[in-house]
Amino acid sequence: MNLHQTLLRTALGIALLLGASQASAAPVTLRLLPAVQNAIPTQTVNLALTISGLGEHTAPSLGGFDINFAFDSSILTFTGYTLSSSLGAVGTEADDLSTGATGNTINLAEVSILSPSQLATLQPSEFTFATLSFRVDNLPQFQQTFVFFDSIKVLSDENGDPLQIASLNGAQIGNPIPEPPAILLFGLGLALLIRNRRRV
Repeated sequence: MNLHQTLLRTALGIALLLGASQASAAPVTLRLLPAVQNAIPTQTVNLALTISGLGEHTAPSLGGFDINFAFDSSILTFTGYTLSSSLGAVGTEADDLSTGATGNTINLAEVSILSPSQLATLQPSEFTFATLSFRVDNLPQFQQTFVFFDSIKVLSDENGDPLQIASLNGAQIGNPIPEPPAILLFGLGLALLIRNRRRV
C-alpha cells in the first residue's frame, strides 16, 4: 500500500470513529448476487456486491467502504474486481484503496471525494457498487462453496458517518446435479402413455 492509500484509509477510519455516535438511522443491507448459482470447473462466475436501504437520490448515500470477503482458494481462483462509478469515477472522483486477494481473503476499499449532493445525484436506494470475479477450479459434482463477508472495517455515508448494517448475505456456488435431457423425459412419458393404453 502506498502513502496516498495509507493516508486516505486513515482519513476514512478517523471519519468513521468521529461519526460513531451519529450512525445513520436507516440500516442498510449488503448482498452478493446472485445468492445461488451453478458452475462447473473452468467456468467463470461473477458476484455483484449490492447495497440497499439508502436514500433514493437523497441522503444517506454510500461515501466509502473497506470490506473483506472470504472464499476457499482450493476451489476458486479470484480473477479480479471492478468498481462501479456509483461513488464517482475512480481516479478523479473516488480512490480505489483495495488490496485485492491474499490467501483466502479479498479486500475491496474505496472512498469518494464527491460532495454529499453529488453522491446523492449518483445513487439510487439500491445499486451494485462492485463486482467480484472467480474461476471455478475444483468443485466436485453435487458440492458447493461459498463467498461471504469476512469483516466490514468501514461502511460510511456521504459525511463519513457509519452506516448501520441490517444484514449481510453472501453467495453459494454449486456444481449442479445433472438434469435428464428434456427429450429423455418426453420419451419416458410417451412410453408410459403407450403402455397404459395397451392395458385398457
